[in-house]
Amino acid sequence: MDDKSTCSFPKMTIPVTFCDNKGKNFMNELIEDGDMADKTYRVTSSELKSFVERFETLDHQKKEIQELQRDIMSEASTRGYDTRILRKIIAIRKKDPQVVSEEDAVLELYKEALGM
Repeated sequence: MDDKSTCSFPKMTIPVTFCDNKGKNFMNELIEDGDMADKTYRVTSSELKSFVERFETLDHQKKEIQELQRDIMSEASTRGYDTRILRKIIAIRKKDPQVVSEEDAVLELYKEALGM
């Protein structure tokens, strides 16, 4: 094994795959050209581990939040509220009031055109 294909702690060499806009892989050409040393990234394993752990933490938090949201909708449903309508209200509240007003006007226009 040569030095370029091994990793040493705390730094390691990661080869970069270069592709054209059609997805053709140029990695083989780089290896044959011996130009691999100029086309690699040097990263610290602690930095890479930090990115992965931060992403995993956010993913875990996202799952917890989704579970809490499900619990809220379940509670609302048991108290007799229509959760489909609640979700629509939540979606409306996220939008800009001007956008909501425009959408409502178009909706009313379409309903009127259809005789509803």
